[in-house]
Amino acid sequence: MSPVVTQIAFGAAAPGAIAGAALCLATLGEEGAAQRTKAVIGAAAIAGAYVAAETLLLGVPAFPPIDVTHWPFFFAIGLVAVAAIEAIFSRPRALAIGTRALASAAAAWLLLRPVLDTGIERDHAAMAALLFAAWIGLGAFALRTPATGTFIGLAAFAGAAAGALALSGSALLGQLCGAVASGAGGLVVASLVRQGRGTAAAAGAAPVAAVLVSCLLLSGRVYADLPEEAALFLAAGGIGAGVLSWLLASFRRAAALASTGILAAGSIAGAAIAFARSSANG
Repeated sequence: MSPVVTQIAFGAAAPGAIAGAALCLATLGEEGAAQRTKAVIGAAAIAGAYVAAETLLLGVPAFPPIDVTHWPFFFAIGLVAVAAIEAIFSRPRALAIGTRALASAAAAWLLLRPVLDTGIERDHAAMAALLFAAWIGLGAFALRTPATGTFIGLAAFAGAAAGALALSGSALLGQLCGAVASGAGGLVVASLVRQGRGTAAAAGAAPVAAVLVSCLLLSGRVYADLPEEAALFLAAGGIGAGVLSWLLASFRRAAALASTGILAAGSIAGAAIAFARSSANG
């Protein structure tokens, strides 16, 4: 098999097929039945797409990984466990928030550990906080947006991030982020086939996609040449989508349109900045 065919089959087609199949499974039966279980399946759809893509393209990384680039592989698995914990202990809400805060702090520490000895820069710490705030933002966005719209937004967000990373000197990070975009694309197709069903699965998929993309963007900022402005716009899009969907909660259609619009705008702006910086640097 030629390298190009391998990249397409393992990096794009496989993640999309895995995520799409998982969504079809999650939407079997009555829409109101077992919503928590469907949210966990949605989380597993994106996580499984990412894990499968990295395994097929690069093999299973060692644990602990030698290269921090491979930490998201294990984060993806852990995020499914977090989704299961949130599904089992849905009340009090503080438990879910605390779980996400601890998971975010642990992920940021593992990603930044190689530079901690030399002193972490202030913008790296701020970037970690902003990027992981997208976990909360995209989670809120998914709760108030129709399933298909959520998946389209996630595909655009991850796709733009993949392009920005690839243009910033890290084809590998871009490729891995592209796997998230492919998984979200598979969810779009499956949602259309299932006539827009999958709201509960979308609520589970969005936080996983947000964390994986955030981890890759943070790595791109610290260890590659991702422009700070590009990462900020991408993060702001995810956070803004959550804020708008909450502010406009009483106007469901307007909330979905506005939040999707700001997510798309942030994604486009981030990718455009990376492209402009890449062109300027020759």
